[in-house]
Formats: sequence, C-alpha cells, structure tokens
Amino acid sequence: MVSSVKVHCPRTLPPAGRARPLPPAALFRPGKWLHLPSHGPAFRAERPQRPAPKHLVHALSGNNRNGHASSAGDAEVEEVNLDDILGQNEGTPAAAQAGAQASLEDEYEDDDEVIGLDDIIQGHLGDEEGEDTDPEAESGDELLDDAPEGPPELRRNEYPEPPERRWRLHDLLQAAGVVALGPDGAELPFSSLPELEICNLLTCNSPQGLDQALYVCVPATDADADGHDFADRAPDQGAVAVLAQAGREVPECSVPVLRVADPAASLGRLAAAFYGNPSRSLKTVAFVGTHGKTTAAWLTRGLLEETGALTGMIGTIEYAIAEDRLDEEGALWAPEEDDPSADRESSSPFHILPYEGKYGCPETTPDPLHLQKVLAGVKDRGATHAVVELSLQSLIRDDPVPEIAPDVLVFTCLLDDDLPVGLTPAACCQAIQQAFARLAPGSTAVINVADAFGAELAAAVAAAGRARVLRTSTAPTPPGSPPADVFAERTKHSIWESEVVVTTPAGRLQVILPLLGAAHVGNALAAVAAGCALAVPLPAVVAGMEGVDVIPGRSEVIDEGQGFSVAVDAARSPAGVARALRHASALGARRLLVVLGGRGDATPEARAALGAAAHAGADVLFLTNDSPGRDWPDRIISHVVAGFPEAVRHRNLGAAYPWLQDPHRVPQWYQSFLTQYQSEVGRYVIEDRFSAIRVAIGMAKPKDLILVLGKGHEDFQEYWGGQELGETVKGWFDDRVECRAALGRLPSLEKLKDLDRSFLPWTRYPEEREGMLASILEEELKSKGTAEPAMRQVFGPTPAVAAGVDGADDGA
Repeated sequence: MVSSVKVHCPRTLPPAGRARPLPPAALFRPGKWLHLPSHGPAFRAERPQRPAPKHLVHALSGNNRNGHASSAGDAEVEEVNLDDILGQNEGTPAAAQAGAQASLEDEYEDDDEVIGLDDIIQGHLGDEEGEDTDPEAESGDELLDDAPEGPPELRRNEYPEPPERRWRLHDLLQAAGVVALGPDGAELPFSSLPELEICNLLTCNSPQGLDQALYVCVPATDADADGHDFADRAPDQGAVAVLAQAGREVPECSVPVLRVADPAASLGRLAAAFYGNPSRSLKTVAFVGTHGKTTAAWLTRGLLEETGALTGMIGTIEYAIAEDRLDEEGALWAPEEDDPSADRESSSPFHILPYEGKYGCPETTPDPLHLQKVLAGVKDRGATHAVVELSLQSLIRDDPVPEIAPDVLVFTCLLDDDLPVGLTPAACCQAIQQAFARLAPGSTAVINVADAFGAELAAAVAAAGRARVLRTSTAPTPPGSPPADVFAERTKHSIWESEVVVTTPAGRLQVILPLLGAAHVGNALAAVAAGCALAVPLPAVVAGMEGVDVIPGRSEVIDEGQGFSVAVDAARSPAGVARALRHASALGARRLLVVLGGRGDATPEARAALGAAAHAGADVLFLTNDSPGRDWPDRIISHVVAGFPEAVRHRNLGAAYPWLQDPHRVPQWYQSFLTQYQSEVGRYVIEDRFSAIRVAIGMAKPKDLILVLGKGHEDFQEYWGGQELGETVKGWFDDRVECRAALGRLPSLEKLKDLDRSFLPWTRYPEEREGMLASILEEELKSKGTAEPAMRQVFGPTPAVAAGVDGADDGA
C-alpha cells in the first residue's frame, strides 16, 4: 500500500501557496557557478530582477563558458553605437574587449537609421564606459573558496592507481568460457593452447596499439571494415596472438592464430574476464529506450552522488567518474593539444575556429571491449556505482547486458516514429525484450508502462519471475492493468522549469527541475524509480535530482536574468522537433521562437519534413546551419523550406529574387526588401548560426521562449573543407556558449532609445517602422485581399497594423 506521508527534502518544502525563499544575494553575484540545490519560487510569473549566475561546470561541458557579467541597471545611459550591439570581433578574447566602447556617443550620429543583419553581427562590445567592476566578483574565486564541499569524493590526483593485468592465454579463454577450435572444428583443450602472456586486448576499433595483446577479429563499429582483414598488421601493433572466426581466411600472420565459433560474440566475455568483471563490483544502473536515457541517467547520477557514492558514468555526453572525464580506454582524459577557444567567450560569425583540445562527443555505448575498459577504469578508481546508457544499436550489435549485469535496468520509452537510422521497430522491440530477459535473478526492472510496448514488456518480465518489476507511469494506468508503483500525481510546467509531485512505494515527494515540458516527467520518474530500487532515501532523491543544475543540451535553460526563457535542446529529427515544439507550446510562453537547421547528413526528404514540423510549431522561425558537412548550406536551406506550405513558399512570386534565402545571397539594395518579406510571416533565413542565435535573442520579448534545436551538447560544426582537403573540417561552436554570450549583450542593446526589434531590419524611429509595415500591408492586401493574422503576432501593435487589421492584439 502506498504511503501518503510527504517527504521533506533537506531544504524543507514550504506549505502550499508559499514561495520558497531565495538564497542569499551574494550567491548570484557575477562569477562562477556553484553547485547548489534548486531554490527560488517553484513557478515564477514575474522573474526576479537579479544578476544571474554563470554556469561553469567543467564536468558537464568541458568547454569555456566565460561570459560577460552584465547588469541592466537603472541609471540613465547615453545612446550606444548600433554597430556594437550583438557582434563578437573575430579572434578577440573577452578580456581584451574591456575598452572597446570608448567614444560611442560621438559615433552614434553616423550610424544608419536601420539596423540590418550586418549591423547585428559586426563589431564588438566591452564593458560600459565608466561602469565600475569588481574584479573579485568577476573571478568568483571567493565564492568557490566559501562553497560547501559536498559529499566526499576522490579527485584526479587522489584515485588509486589502476592495477596491471596479466593473463596466460589459456587461463583467459577458460575464464571467459571461449573455446578454441581445431582445423576439423573439434574443441581444443585449454592446456594445448600456446603458452603466451596476455597484457592487453586489441581490436580494429582500438585507437592505438598495445603490447602483448590478444587481437580479436571483429567488425569495425563504422561497418566499413572487418578485423579479419587486418590480422597480418596486428603484430605490428603489439599483438602476440590472433583470435579469428573458424573457417574464415585471414592474411598470413606472424603470430599464432586461434579459431573460435564467433569472435564478435566472444569479445564481451573476454573483455569482462580480462578486466575482472568490473560491473559485479559495482551497483550498476542501465538505461534503454529511444529517448530519455541521457536525462534519466544524469538525474540518477545526481541522486547517487547525493548519498556520497562515488559514481561512474557512461553515456552520450561523457564517460566520467565524479567530475573527471575518462577516455574510451578508461584512462583519465586530458587534452592532447591546446584549446584555441580557451580564452574566448564565444565563436565568431563566418569564421571556423579549429576544434582542438576538446573532449568531443563519445559513442553512447562503446563496443564490448571499451565498455569493459571504462567500467574497469571506474571500478579501479574506487567507484561503487555506475550509470550506463545502452543504445539500441549496441543492444542489437553486442548484447551487452550479460557482461555488465545491471542491478537495475530502466526502460524509458519506444517511439516508432523516431528510431535510429537503419533500425526497425521489430528489431528494437526484440533487442529490448532480450535485454530484460537476460537480467540476473534479484535485479530490478524499471519499466514505463505509459508506453504501449512498456506495458507488454512489464507483463512479460513479471511473468518470467527473474527480476522485480517497478512500473512507472505519467498517466493513470488502464483499468485491469497492474497499477504503477511510481507515478506522477501532479505536474506543473513553465518556461523556466517543471514541478512534479511523485508517489512511490516509500512515500510522496516533490521535485523541481530546470527541464521544460511534459516529456521530461517520464525521465524524472525513471530516475526516482531507480533510486527507489537502490533504496536511496527519498530526501536524497529530491536533493540529488534538484542538485543537477544542468543536463548539457537536454532542454538546457540558459538563464542570465533575462525576462524571457532560452533553452538548448538536441531535438533534430522531424518527429523530435515536432514533439519538442508541441510540448513547448503548452508552457504558456507569449511566443515560441525557434532556431534550427537541416543537417548535411540528412536526406532532402528529411529536411523538408523538418521544415514542415518547424513551420507548424513555431511562432517565429530562424532557419540556419547545423553541420552542413559535404553539402552546400543554401542547398540545405532550400530543402528545408520545401516543407513549408505552398501558400508560404509562393508568396512574393514577382520579387526580383527568391525571398526564402539568406540576405547575404542577394544584392545589398535588395536585402531590406528580402528581410521585410521574411518578416511578413516570421520566417527568417540566416545561414550563419552565430548570427541566427543573436538575432533571435535580440528579437525576443518578455515571457517569450526561444528554443535552439539540433545540436544539444555537441560543441562543433562540420563544414566541407574543399577539394584540397577532400574532407570535412570541424570547428568549435557551442549553442549554449553562444546563447550565453548573446544574452550578456542584451543590457546594452536595451539601452538604445526608440529601437524597435520586432522584426528585421531593426529600426530606431516609429515613423520608419510604420512606413515599412504600411508597404508590407499594402502588398499583402493586393495579393490576398486581407492581411494575415500572423502579422499581428510578429509585429505587435502599430498604427499601421491597427488601421489595416481588425482586432490587432497586444503584440504577443
């Protein structure tokens, strides 16, 4: 029977209707971000006027996030040069920009009267002249010195040294249960195998050679090669023996070649045995499903660390132990080269900054060998728990569950309309069912029964009787079905955060998370259920989940104290974008502004579907680049806009140039016309992603919500390097960093008098704005006989609109 006792987290929950107290103002001084529990009102109808913290969480991002510490202030300020609004001077570090704004008042009179795209993205902006700054406040060092240490955790220089591992070849194969076969297919006794010492395992997927290694012939993870083809080169990489498939030819090799029935299937068992079955020494929580694995895994990691448990992480964003990242060999990661972006607050427009000295984006689930290497790296350094994301590709390819032996296996959801490329619903269902069927007795299955497949899966696992089943649900379970054990009793969402009241077998709890939309309720429930399965006290569940300030690129709210919300999310497929916009539209935002682009590796049909989804869900849309790769950016844009309704695409057919393209692709005299045409429908094309983000943030109004979609935690763009290179070039670009840098310039932008930023081009004087709107309205009336209601939503109230359109609203 479910208890109705309400659990109080360490920062006591106030009675209903009372706002939570804000933390001391000193904690919000400009400086480095502190890991603190979530405070503040649960839902903020009016944003508190305060400087916002700078999120500097190297364990979450690894990238430089040094943004300007700007404050709007109430003092009267002179006009500011229009060319210095939102741009970033190429190659100029933030520290070198402090005096870049001298004599701005003298330059003001020479500016153009209309701000176009070039005006927005050019120039640079430093601290306001005459504005006092506090060096200690900017550094934030005094805050870090006074910050609570949190749970005891080992640090990079305090970890135990990983042990050296040595095996006799026959002992290793016997421990792994891998049987060598003779030429006739008969099993060979282990005692007959060569007397060789094995100190490493090696495959064609290994990044480097290793001494005294057993080379296992497996397919390459990119499916472009097979390890058998490189067997003759294995000795040069340190191999002393080769493990190949029986009956398959391999190039002549200078070391012994052993034959087994299936080397790929044997690799996981060999790796687990070689590294001492590390997961058996860890409490392991694994996650499967098409969506939500990363969010649920990070929340689970947070609640485990709240208990003081040293926790390892293997997933899409990083492999890590505590705050230290690991490479795929299980070693502590360190950059091998200098990071050109280390002293920068953002990238630059139309400029590629080399992607060097970065952690990069690992594979969600490494191959069986490197999965065991990372688990061993976690265990050898003293961790007691591990959180692992299992991709559907790895489930189908490697069947990793027996080797990682999870204590808790969590199913998030299965969305048929958004499967990984090349996978079918049937294959995914079969792989997930097999994963749960392989759970060890005494383990726990956490299953989302609000998902149709999940309900069937829970019934099958319960019937098998091997594992305990904890059912989660975001909605009431159907009559006749087993009731959910962990379910959402009540939810509430805003453009800043989500609140969930959860009922569990151990009691009720309330969590407030900086995650937007109903989709994350299921992820929160998955983490709560995982905590319950591991007997984590509910107060620690609440404090740990709310202590996860950021899940990189997963509905990540960028809060610099502005009056509107900005969130960065990884949604990039047509179905994923449609789902993200559908959830965002229910958050009560005044307008939904969306920045996204088609990717270079997508098909024209997928790009058109992306355009259709974005057009249907966004109030204002900014189409831009998202790693165009080997394709031309303007070609990608043309495919995306092909998904717009015909009525939109066929507007302005008599114009001198197509209007749904970047303004820089038309003559300068035509650019103002093109931006006016795009303003009519609130659909802008800005190929340079740096510029698109800054324009969107510059055009936002209070209570708006900006979604920057596609990249999420990815901190790079890929471009075609030309015929000379013959390959793509990777450049540093982080949506989160760019949003934060753009928001840092808003206070100066807002000091400009009479600047209307409702649409492009921006204007300084009301009469210019009315004139532009009048010309647009006149053309609209001629072509269609009426003006679209969407114009009122995009432009807001003006005499021109009010005179030409009945019922002009308040500018939402």
